[in-house]
Amino acid sequence: MPISTIGQNGLAQSRILTTVQQPAGAVLQVVNGTSITATNTSSTSFVSTSLFATITPTSSANNVLILCSYAAFGLYNGGDYCIGTIFRNLTNLGGGTYSALSSTGSYAWGLNQGYDVYTNIMHLDAPSTTSAQTYRLYIKSYAGQSIYANDSAWRSSITLLEIAG
Repeated sequence: MPISTIGQNGLAQSRILTTVQQPAGAVLQVVNGTSITATNTSSTSFVSTSLFATITPTSSANNVLILCSYAAFGLYNGGDYCIGTIFRNLTNLGGGTYSALSSTGSYAWGLNQGYDVYTNIMHLDAPSTTSAQTYRLYIKSYAGQSIYANDSAWRSSITLLEIAG
């Protein structure tokens, strides 16, 4: 919505501001996504999960702060890790095929005991565009054992904040 200003000499000097400049660091918009749909895998390559959110930055100079909390679960068979990362569209923000943004160990008290832990990812991204960007949680198993993220007992969420550049 445009903002009107009235000058010192009344309406003769008035003008309409169509955009308002926000200071660097200001939060411009917030988008949230949630999931209770489990993604199960024993793959040692990243697989897509049902947890995502899409944001359209208002300026290519702005950043996107990603806050992600998800439940990770698996069976302990000598130790494994649920490795999670965030992809922006098809780009792994963790840095590549073997890099990630989080890792959750499978700590349990005996053979085939389950573990279920909440893991958080925080990452500041610079997409450098005003096109819609989808941020999605991907997971993989470190040692090839069965793991999953999200489930009906734990609500996982991803929140995207556009930050003025």
